[in-house]
Amino acid sequence: MSDEKRKKIHTDYAKNNSKNETFAVCIEERSELTKHLTKIMRGKESIRSNAGCIEEMADVLMYYNDVMLCY
Repeated sequence: MSDEKRKKIHTDYAKNNSKNETFAVCIEERSELTKHLTKIMRGKESIRSNAGCIEEMADVLMYYNDVMLCY
């Protein structure tokens, strides 16, 4: 996906959702990432085979972009 298309997606999302909703979803995604990371730290999940953790990192980065568009 091109950078222009990615930026349009984030811009459209920011236009169609309130700042509070964007912030809430970003906080939720960060929470899910925190849960995965603490499981890895406690040895409950392996960092080598943890696609869920990678997915959560991508989600957090996406929503950080959306939060930045709010300002």
